[in-house]
Amino acid sequence: MSVSILNVGMRENEGPLLEAASNASGHSLVHTVSDPVEAGRWAGEHQPDITVVDVRWLNAQGIDFMRRFRADRICMGLPLLALVDERDRNHRRESLRAGANEFIHAPLDAYECQVRILNMLTVRSYRKLLDRTSTLSAAGIDDFTDYASAREREILLRLARAGEYRDETTGSHIVRIGKLSRGIAEILGFGGPECTIIEAAAPMHDIGKIGIPDSILRKSGPLTDAERGVMNNHTLIGYEILKDSSSPFVQRGAQIALAHHEKFDGSGYPYGLRGQDIPLSARIVAVADVYDALTSKREYKVAWLPSQACEYIANHEGAHFDPECVKALFAKLKADVSRPRPASKFVPKLVAK
Repeated sequence: MSVSILNVGMRENEGPLLEAASNASGHSLVHTVSDPVEAGRWAGEHQPDITVVDVRWLNAQGIDFMRRFRADRICMGLPLLALVDERDRNHRRESLRAGANEFIHAPLDAYECQVRILNMLTVRSYRKLLDRTSTLSAAGIDDFTDYASAREREILLRLARAGEYRDETTGSHIVRIGKLSRGIAEILGFGGPECTIIEAAAPMHDIGKIGIPDSILRKSGPLTDAERGVMNNHTLIGYEILKDSSSPFVQRGAQIALAHHEKFDGSGYPYGLRGQDIPLSARIVAVADVYDALTSKREYKVAWLPSQACEYIANHEGAHFDPECVKALFAKLKADVSRPRPASKFVPKLVAK
């Protein structure tokens, strides 16, 4: 596989990143540009698979380049990697705000570089395939539409599993969230096509964790305030990965990835949205995600009983969760447990509020 890399500002004597790209892809073509304006023109013409911006040397010029890169219609969906000084928190924040999908600290570590490059190339390949699928569907190839939709949903599920794999959760977790989100949407009155979109998009809610360093994502103890700030950026990273797609599944996934940690009372992140300002699909996934997380076993916790999880969610109705979504969740769970089951199965008692 041949990979094109645009290197903006990185010095030639700092080669671990580009070497890692070659090791990850098998073959890479590197185009180095020191002038950010010229780099922007080259990116628009050639659409590189990865663009590397050395914010350490370019400072404000590098941040400005990333903003213009993201604003360009042609470049807005291309992977963008920022090199930052580990001691400069401002550079990290500004790089993410400007649209960087990933950032790497200096001094560079060859193994970390290779993992980051592989993650970005995986996302890039999925987006290319999704774009081709959407183009074919838009062309009116009727006999391809159903097949393309199924393939697209499969790709999205595999992409979502990539993020969950790094977080040591299971593939069944994201499948359950999709199905539970669909059930909530159905009770809220969504039509069939909309429910299908939400079911396919919900598993992508945490895809941005691909961009969180393992030292934070897999830390066994509590996170520091600074680490928590980096972790919270997974919402922005997920949005950057998924935004600007022509696919309705990916469009909804971007919306959910960005807003699923917003809270109904405005105390959530990344923007502190409140009430109806939070997209309804994100409010649905927020309650589905928490319920499934509480009732699932993890290395650091036992699985809660459904009744315990429902009680927790009921106690946070109107603060963390949309009250209408909570009611719909309880109705969905009650409908599930009321279906005929073998006598030996335990039927949990649900909390009603």
